[in-house]
Amino acid sequence: MSSSLQRGSSLQRGSSLRGGQQTMYNFYEDTHAELLVSTEATKTITALLASLVLKHEKATLGWCTVHADGITFSVAAANTLRGTVTLPRALFSRWNLKNEGASQEGLGFGVNLGILLECMRIFTGNEQQTLNMSYNGDEACLLLTMVEGNAVTDCRVSTLDVEEIEAVTNPHGSRARIVLDSKRLGDALQDFHSVSDDKENPRLRLRINLQPPQVSLAVASSELGCEVVYPPPALISFQASGELEYEYSFTLLRAALRSLKESDQTCLQVGDEGLLHLLVRISQEETAADTFVEFLVAPLAAEDYGLDEEEDEEPSAQVPAEAGSG
Repeated sequence: MSSSLQRGSSLQRGSSLRGGQQTMYNFYEDTHAELLVSTEATKTITALLASLVLKHEKATLGWCTVHADGITFSVAAANTLRGTVTLPRALFSRWNLKNEGASQEGLGFGVNLGILLECMRIFTGNEQQTLNMSYNGDEACLLLTMVEGNAVTDCRVSTLDVEEIEAVTNPHGSRARIVLDSKRLGDALQDFHSVSDDKENPRLRLRINLQPPQVSLAVASSELGCEVVYPPPALISFQASGELEYEYSFTLLRAALRSLKESDQTCLQVGDEGLLHLLVRISQEETAADTFVEFLVAPLAAEDYGLDEEEDEEPSAQVPAEAGSG
């Protein structure tokens, strides 16, 4: 991936006690900026972006797409996982997208999500202040600015020339759709973590039964095993066309579901060939609508279980690109 990067990522901070108004004036009057937005929901946006960070925060590269409905960030890992979160337009008190409606593709650019999060966290303690964001394609820069009285703090994050990561959407051919309480699911993942060893590439087995209708999750290490069974009373919703069983990388699933503590419900949808669609619902106070973090996770291929650990990736089938298209 590094060979495809033509621009670096950087973080810059600056403050001025005399020039705050001039800086804001320049921000709003930047006629070359393709995107100008403002928000008071800094904490919510930071939490949503953090849900996409996988193993190594500073190494998480993402793709940002700006469209009529909001701003979408997408990430991918080893062709086995893709994640997406959309910041709805309602989170922004000011929205100005240059040439909006002229192109159905919208505006897109690559960004180091870890660097962007580091920048966002600078502002999370100022919930009552307005955070302004602008993107200038000619300068390949995403600029975040906050004004507190006459003091100005800004962060400049260089955008990247990387391959576009397709956003996650609901895949076709659903075989099962299960809705669980997020706290119950989070407790199970915590129990699994205590008995697993990441060096062994632990597997999580998902089993869905019809008689009685229940969901079973299990993880085993070389010495211990742990299984959690959700009977009908523990399921918010249960739809399945038949019994099924698949295995997934526990390490990737745990990373994908790190936002469970901010969530109330999680939907597990199993598609053709075991492709797992995770939909984590996150309620936020700024808008009446719910926000969702979505992941597509490919099942592990049994014949590839002996993959050399030096490859630094989980043995699995691949997430097909077409699975993310409506």
